Amino acid sequence: MEPFEEIPQKYKEICDTLKNTTIKEKYFDAFSEYINNTIKKDGKILLIGSGRMESICEIASLFFSAKDLRNIYCSSDSSYPKKIKEKDTVIAVSGSGSTDRTINKLYPAIDAEANIIGITANKNSELSELVSEKDNLLILLDGKHKEYDDTYYERQINGKHNPLNLEGTEIELNTLLFFTNYFGSEETGRTPTEFHKSFCETLCSYTPDPTEFIKAYELLPEVTDFEKQIYSLNKTITVGEGLSGKMSDLFRIRLGHCAKKNQERRVESYKTANSIKEGDTVFIFSVSGEGLPYKYAKKSKTKDANIISITSENSPLDKISDSVIHIPNREEKKGKGEVYHIQPNPEKCLPEYIALLNSECFVYSTVNYENLEESDLKYHHSDFT
Repeated sequence: MEPFEEIPQKYKEICDTLKNTTIKEKYFDAFSEYINNTIKKDGKILLIGSGRMESICEIASLFFSAKDLRNIYCSSDSSYPKKIKEKDTVIAVSGSGSTDRTINKLYPAIDAEANIIGITANKNSELSELVSEKDNLLILLDGKHKEYDDTYYERQINGKHNPLNLEGTEIELNTLLFFTNYFGSEETGRTPTEFHKSFCETLCSYTPDPTEFIKAYELLPEVTDFEKQIYSLNKTITVGEGLSGKMSDLFRIRLGHCAKKNQERRVESYKTANSIKEGDTVFIFSVSGEGLPYKYAKKSKTKDANIISITSENSPLDKISDSVIHIPNREEKKGKGEVYHIQPNPEKCLPEYIALLNSECFVYSTVNYENLEESDLKYHHSDFT
C-alpha cells in the first residue's frame, strides 16, 4: 500500500504549497471595503458557486454567520433571495470562470446593478469579463483550469493522462485559503499575509499516521465494475455537522470521482442517502466525536455498517469506530445555545482544516493505489457543476 505510506510527505507537500501561495494584499483590502459598505447599507451578501466551490461558499457563509452578521446567503440555501437589490453584494466563485450554474446565478445581480466580486483562476473567462465590464472586483488566484491548459488538450489527443495531483484541487484550496485569511485577519488584527503564515505553519506542525489511512481504505465498499460484471450494492455515506459537514461534502465529491471509466463508486451524503445496508461504510467527520455524529455512528452499527471517522483521540466516536484518522481536539466547546461549533477566527477551527487536508491525502492515495488516471476522474465529474 505504498501510496498510503507516502501520506505524511503528501500532507507536507500540500501544506508547503499553501504556505508558499501568494495572494495580493490589495484583493483583501478591496474585498473588505465591499463587505463593509454592504453591511453599512444593510444589504445582503450572497455567495454563489457549484460543486466543491459551492461547499467553499458554504464555509465562507458559516464564518460570516459566526460574526453575527445578518443577510448572509449561499446559492445552496432554500432561503436564497428571490430578488437582488443594488445595495447587495454577490460573490461568484468558479475556478474555470465558465461554470453554467454559477454564471446563470450571476445575471440577476448584473441586472440589478448590484456589487459583484468574482473569484477565479481564469482571467479570460466569462466570469472575468462580466465582472470587469461593470468595473467590479475581480480576484485572480493561482490554479489550473482546463480551458487554457494546452497540455490538457495535448494529452487528450495523444491519449495520455496524468494521475491525480494537487493541481486539480489547487484553485479550490486557494479559494478557501483566501476566505480563511480574510476572516483570520479581521478577527486577529494581523495582516492577511501575517495570518496566512502563522496559520499554515500550524497546519504543517501536524503529521498524519499512514496506518490509519490504510485501515480506512480497506473498509471502503467495493466499486461496481460493469466490465467484470461485479455489481456492488454497498455505498459510502459521509456525515458531518457545521464546518466538519462542509469538509465532508468536499471529500464526498472527490471520493465519488475515484473509479475507472467502467466503474462506479457510490458516495452519498447522509442527508440524501437511502437506508443503511449491511456492508455500507459510514465516513464521519467530527472533531469532538459527540452529539449527532456519534448517535449516527451507533445507529449505523446496528445495521452492521463499517464506521470510519476523522475525529479526536479518545472521543466517544473514536471508541466505537472501526477505523479512525486522528486529528487534534480543541479546547473550546460548543457554547450555550449554539447549534454547531464555529468561531469567527479560523485559527480556532484548525482541526477541521486538518481533516480536510487529510481527506485530500486519502483521495490522492486512493487514486494512485488503484492506478486511476486523470481521464478516469474527469469521466466521473459532474456535467452540471
